[in-house]
Amino acid sequence: MRYKLLLLTMLLGAAAFGQRTADVGLFAGISNYQGDFARSPVSMNETQVAFGALYQYFLTPQWGIKGSLNYGRISGRDSNLGNTVQEHRNWSFESGILELAGHMQFHPWGHARYDEFGMFKRHLSPYVSLGMGLAFADARVATPADDKFLLPEPEDRNVFFVVPVSLGLRFVMTERLTLTGEIGQRATFSDYLDGVSRYGNANAKDWYMFAGIGLSYTLFAEF
Repeated sequence: MRYKLLLLTMLLGAAAFGQRTADVGLFAGISNYQGDFARSPVSMNETQVAFGALYQYFLTPQWGIKGSLNYGRISGRDSNLGNTVQEHRNWSFESGILELAGHMQFHPWGHARYDEFGMFKRHLSPYVSLGMGLAFADARVATPADDKFLLPEPEDRNVFFVVPVSLGLRFVMTERLTLTGEIGQRATFSDYLDGVSRYGNANAKDWYMFAGIGLSYTLFAEF
């Protein structure tokens, strides 16, 4: 419950500062993961499609708060691991991930879209963001018939508290349209995103990532 309250506070906190600029948009890109069925840092052959939606407030030209809802798929298999004992087990997994998150963004070179004379100015600015959220996953592990009795593991779960850390580039194209490119890793603080831990690498937590392009429409802007 405390995670949900923290997320809600982050998503709605902009109201306390005034609704100065608001955008809504869509995201399309890719998803991947790092865990027990992937070569470090990721197995590129397991890259899959992801998509989502966003709603964002800019408190100032440098600081923004974003709420996002993203969906992607992740997968992996023992054969990704190279010449190891685990490679020959013939285990694999697939999972969908639905993520609801809030993000605080910092645009160090961000500036107003209008100058002192009220004229629109295009601009390009990099940004970093840090957030928190919840991810809902449904890992399905496929094994040979002789190994099916090993799963599911007793500590297996399907809801994860996550911390997204992202880098991005924002291009204000017109008075209403903004294009962004972003890549972000998600820490899950769990080894069960892929459905295994003790029968994989129990000493490392699982991560996942989203990367792609967003297109947003400005509902209103005071700067």
